[in-house]
This record gives sequence, C-alpha cells and structure tokens, in this order.
Amino acid sequence: FPSHDITRFNNGKICAKHFLELVRDSLGTVNKLDTIDIVCHSMGYAYVLGLLSQVDSLFTLGKMLIIAPEFKKCQMQRFWNRYAGKDLEIH
Repeated sequence: FPSHDITRFNNGKICAKHFLELVRDSLGTVNKLDTIDIVCHSMGYAYVLGLLSQVDSLFTLGKMLIIAPEFKKCQMQRFWNRYAGKDLEIH
C-alpha cells in the first residue's frame, strides 16, 4: 500500500478501539446480533476497512454503501474480497 493508505487503514483500527469502548460503556456488552451498516466515500474506504478488520467478528455486517472507493480494484483488493457476497453497493 502507499503510506497514506496504511495510515488511513491504521486510523480505522484506532477508531474501532474507541468505538468498542463507546459501545461497551453505553450498552455494557457487544453482541454478534448487533448489526453495523456503513457508508463511506473515496479515501474513507481504507479507513472503514481498518475499522472492520477489528470489529467484523464481533458484529454482523449489514449493508455497505461505498461511494467512489479509491482503491476498489488494486492495493486494498484483498480486504475487499473479505466482504464479497455481502449486501454491498458501490457507486
């Protein structure tokens, strides 16, 4: 990955940590039955992939709307393939 993509991906992982803290503080527990729906645009795609790399085993991935993903078919493809077959919309 170019370094800025790694930075976005890693920042998404940090966001996931804070998100999990917020969920645990608010709800008390994390439940696999809880669903996450995601909307992202352009460079936010790498950020979301970082977030999902940390939380996708803890929640059900619902719908994703990805608008103009910056790396849909190149460097980030291996992460994209992880979610293939999900209810995805790419614009």
